[in-house]
Amino acid sequence: LENNIYLGIDGKRTLFSIEAINARTIRDHSDFTTEDEVLLLPGSQMVVQSQFMPAADLHVIHLKQVVPEEVLLEPPYLGADLYPKAKRAWYRKKRLLISIGVLLIFGIAGIIIGSVLGTRSNNSGADTTINWKGGMWAFACDFNTPNMAAVPTESSLCGPKCIETLNCTHFTWTDMNNGTCFMKAGNITTEDAVRTTDPTMICGVAYLSNYTRFNQTIDWQGRDWTYACDFSDDSFLIIRSVGADCGGLCLTNPPCTHFMWSKVLGGTCFLKQGNVTKDDALATNDANMVCGVAYTNDAVLLNETVQWNINSTAVSCDFQNNDLSNNQTAQADCSILCSKTPLCTHFTWSQYSGGTCFMKKGNVSRDDAFRTNDSTMVCGILLTV
Repeated sequence: LENNIYLGIDGKRTLFSIEAINARTIRDHSDFTTEDEVLLLPGSQMVVQSQFMPAADLHVIHLKQVVPEEVLLEPPYLGADLYPKAKRAWYRKKRLLISIGVLLIFGIAGIIIGSVLGTRSNNSGADTTINWKGGMWAFACDFNTPNMAAVPTESSLCGPKCIETLNCTHFTWTDMNNGTCFMKAGNITTEDAVRTTDPTMICGVAYLSNYTRFNQTIDWQGRDWTYACDFSDDSFLIIRSVGADCGGLCLTNPPCTHFMWSKVLGGTCFLKQGNVTKDDALATNDANMVCGVAYTNDAVLLNETVQWNINSTAVSCDFQNNDLSNNQTAQADCSILCSKTPLCTHFTWSQYSGGTCFMKKGNVSRDDAFRTNDSTMVCGILLTV
């Protein structure tokens, strides 16, 4: 094609690539016997399929010949065909065989479905009750919750390993790989378990008893809240929140007297009520869990005055709500962090998570701060506000 007789190698060039349906070769009648020349009938109709440029100034147009709706040429003799006849589809030739095959397929499918439904109906009265051993574990059961860890172990050690593992509240053991304990997290009960057909499978909960560490002492560190603890009574109100807001939510939602916060659903505050003290709290194996009281030793000392320093900071104080963001940082850096954060006008720092600066927004004054009984807590207002 690069020969100058045809396309050449430069200048504007166009190549038509034609899919023909009734072209006739003329090699035996041409002076160029080495070429595969063909002729098309006058009035042949083409449809453009595509076009592209494989090189500069070279256009390739793909055409496909089609049978015209109205043939303009007469056949040269009786019975001649200017265009090839459409072949009859194979499925039309074997229509009867296909029909019989489809009927057979439907028949076999009906037999299979009937067998399955019959089996289910026969098993509809099967026992789905889970027989819990000591209220904590059972055979042939599982929990439809994600696994937090998988540990190779024998069945009798699966429960203890869950208790020893931080955040593990329930588990499933199977004989996979000669014995694997799948530890899981989340607030669940035995009612969330599902029965399985594997009699060797074991599931259990470590929340109902050993999740609570009865012989562990809770270190309150002089505060009305601390980590890894809970109260055994039920909640009257559940609110999605970050851990730092849970105590404030309790104070602003009467008749809340104590609370528990956990990472359930991304962070949930469980508000509780009743005459309790810190001595009623139970230690747990969840180091991220927070519990506190706002009744016996009020976290907010309503009749106390906040003593402000010259730099508009004070100790043992806090601001309600209007949280903007929070970052783990040293107490001395909290004011600087707030000044560099857009919209931050005031802040509170506490020992939460090893030291956290809670940046807040909105127009406030010193009078909006309230006194707390946490001597390590610091609050402040930006001097530019």
